Amino acid sequence: MLSLALPRAAAFRLSTSAALPRVQTSAMVRMMTTEERTPIPGFETTFSILTSGDDSGPKVAKGSSVTVHATGIVVETGKKFWSTKDPGQQPFSYVAGVGQVITGWDQGLLGMSVGEERLVVIPADEGYGQSGFPAWGIPAGGTLEFTLEVLSIT
Repeated sequence: MLSLALPRAAAFRLSTSAALPRVQTSAMVRMMTTEERTPIPGFETTFSILTSGDDSGPKVAKGSSVTVHATGIVVETGKKFWSTKDPGQQPFSYVAGVGQVITGWDQGLLGMSVGEERLVVIPADEGYGQSGFPAWGIPAGGTLEFTLEVLSIT
C-alpha cells in the first residue's frame, strides 16, 4: 500500500438559504449527520459532494490515472496533516482502485468527474488502522477527513 502525505486548505461551501451566503468550514461539514453523507456499498467510508463536476466527461474508475488536489485532517484533533494546496506541494497522481492508496481514499474517489469536489470521511479501518501514521500526526484509530478535487482523469 502506498502512503500519502497530504496537506490541507480550509474546505468551504456556500449556503444559499440566507440572504447572504454562509461559509461552512470543514469543522461544520464534519458535523453532518450520516444521512447527509453517501455511503459506499461494502465500506464504512462515506462522502458528500461539495461541488459538482463535469458529468459529460469521464468518471474515476478502477485503473484510471487520476490527479487530484487533496487536503486531509484528523477528525479527532481537527489538525491538518497534508494538503496539495500548501506551499511547495503539488497535485497528487495515482492509479485508482488498485490499492496504491488507503482503502477509503481509493473507494471515495470512484465515480468522481473532473472538477468535482468531495468531502470523504474515512474510518480508521479503511485508513491507517490501529497503527495510525505518527509521522503525520495521525493517531492509532484516527478517522480521516479529506477534501478531494479531481483535476484530471486519463
